Amino acid sequence: MSSMEWSSVCWVWVLLVLLQSQIHASLGYLEEERIALLEFKAFANVTDDTYLTSWDDKTDCCAWPRVKCNHTNERVIELSLNHTIPIDAVRYLNATIFLAFVDLRLLDLSSNYLDGFERLHGLRRLQVLDLSNNCFNISILLSLVGFLSLKTSSLASNEIIGMIPNQDCNPVNRLEILDVSNNRRSGEVPSCIRTLPSLKTLSLRGNQLNGSLNSQGFCQLKNVQELDLSENEFRGSLPPCLNNFTSLRMLDLSENQFNGTFPTFLVNSNNFKGSISIQMPNSLYLTTLEISNNNISGRLPIWIGNLSNLKTLLMSQNNLDGTIPVENCKLNRLQVLGLSRNNFFGSLPSCFNSSSLRHLYLQRNMFTGPISDALSMSSSLVTLDLRDNNFSGGISIWINMLSNLKVLLLRGTLLRGQITVQLCQLDKISILDLSHNRLFGSIPSCLKNLTFGRNVTDDAFLPIEQGEFFWGFYAVSEIGYIGKSVTDYQPVITWDIEVEVEFITKKRSEFYKGHILMLMSGMDLSWNQLTGDIPLEIGELSEIHALNLSHNHLIGSIPETFSNLKNIESMDLSYNSLSGPIPSQVTDLSFLAIFNVSYNNLSGKMPDHGQFGSFDETNYGGNPDLCGPRLKKSCDDIEPPSKNGEDDGVFINMVSFYWSFVASYVVELLGFITILHINTNWRRAWFCFIDKCISSCCNWF
Repeated sequence: MSSMEWSSVCWVWVLLVLLQSQIHASLGYLEEERIALLEFKAFANVTDDTYLTSWDDKTDCCAWPRVKCNHTNERVIELSLNHTIPIDAVRYLNATIFLAFVDLRLLDLSSNYLDGFERLHGLRRLQVLDLSNNCFNISILLSLVGFLSLKTSSLASNEIIGMIPNQDCNPVNRLEILDVSNNRRSGEVPSCIRTLPSLKTLSLRGNQLNGSLNSQGFCQLKNVQELDLSENEFRGSLPPCLNNFTSLRMLDLSENQFNGTFPTFLVNSNNFKGSISIQMPNSLYLTTLEISNNNISGRLPIWIGNLSNLKTLLMSQNNLDGTIPVENCKLNRLQVLGLSRNNFFGSLPSCFNSSSLRHLYLQRNMFTGPISDALSMSSSLVTLDLRDNNFSGGISIWINMLSNLKVLLLRGTLLRGQITVQLCQLDKISILDLSHNRLFGSIPSCLKNLTFGRNVTDDAFLPIEQGEFFWGFYAVSEIGYIGKSVTDYQPVITWDIEVEVEFITKKRSEFYKGHILMLMSGMDLSWNQLTGDIPLEIGELSEIHALNLSHNHLIGSIPETFSNLKNIESMDLSYNSLSGPIPSQVTDLSFLAIFNVSYNNLSGKMPDHGQFGSFDETNYGGNPDLCGPRLKKSCDDIEPPSKNGEDDGVFINMVSFYWSFVASYVVELLGFITILHINTNWRRAWFCFIDKCISSCCNWF
């Protein structure tokens, strides 16, 4: 064998030895990781979990649920162990078992009722760490040391109580998302927060942090896109450097104790006073601007019209006044506009005619003039709230063009005229409030075409996404785990706007939002001047929950078709002129909690079955011919009408007629005599006329 051949053989042997050692090492790693996972299963001590019970020492751990391995070297890279430990007692986890996973990128231990563990500094490649919804205290910060690759970390909803010493703040240069919300941390934010150069998302919401933002290092977070400092105790004025955050997409400073002049940023429920700054903000990518519930005065700034990406503008409950600037017409992406409870006046501008606008809140202002065609092209409109303004005219005939409208609130808007039949074409309506106006005429029978809750499958009232954001780290459903990989985590937030609607039902004002709003339905036509019978077709609104027709001039009987209102919870027919008995079929309405027919002309026995037996006199009072135990009037004391009764009624009417005729004749005679006594010329002319009449009569005979 030549030296060259011998050398080749040696190299082959070396490669085989290395390969064999690598195989043994890989097998050793796999065995070590499998043992570590079985230790966690024993620690979890679960017997009925469908995921961990499949973990055993006879199968490949890479095939186990909630475990993800690298396809090349079969090392574990992701562990999704949230919601795996029964909530029977607080447990301390020996986290050293995870040191076996040297290639681990993602570790999720959220919602496990853990109260602590040892350091994990050996996990040098870890990128995502979720420890939210546990019982960790401030000592957990000492365990988060040495994560050189960490990009996303959540410690939300724990018990990290007390002040955070600066020496325990160990910055991670690559950290992009940090969520420490909903703890009870106090004191100031550690100054080392400024040493997180890659931070894009920071949430300190729901703590007890205090001090001024000017001295706590926030101005150094040049790359931040989402900053949530709400529900804390921060004081003082806002730092001017916030105006230089050109990448800012969401800023929430609500529920703090800031003071001073309001700058051009997103705040809510603070102590800001004064007028809105006239300077133009640099955050042109802002999608949501909310300054509700403050004491801000002045007029709407013109620069708001330049926020071309704005989807939500909420300025409710302030002291803003003036007309709405026409520059706001440029907000062609606007979906939610809330200017309610201010002092705006003038007519509605035509700029509301946007196809993207979905929810419009203008209640409790001083808008005047007719509700013109300013909204006629807003075909995407779902909620229209114009309550308590000073409009004139009637319901616009173009109202049927709002084909997606589900909530129409026109209470107290001084509307006149009849209820237009175009309203009946809004077949998606679930809440209709036309109360406290000056509407007259009959109730259209075509209102039966309105949906009033028959279609609750759409997403019109679900939260509106405010851009390409998400907030949170994992999604968990009630029926199982929905996992996400490391690549699913991006440094952005989901910050959604939830639609809210106010509607009076069951004698009180209620606020409905989210899925509850999707299930609510009602119609309020009270406090108008409506006349005629209640249409029988109203009984076809089988899914309606609230019906208020009180304080009108309605006549006739209560329709027996009301027995079809199987989901009705509140019905108010009081202060009308309804007559006849209360239909016995209404006792079949098992969900009815409020039933008011007081001050009508109803007769007969009041219902006493089911919940009707608990309704008191306030529900039936003002009906002289109504009887029953609740009214303390026996039905035996009320005699049924007889035929003689009809004759008596005719006789009484004739007597009244005779007396009125005699009284009129006497008044006219006395008036004529008085005139003759005062005017001598008329008296002589009258006597001459009488003489001629007498002479004519004599010649005739």
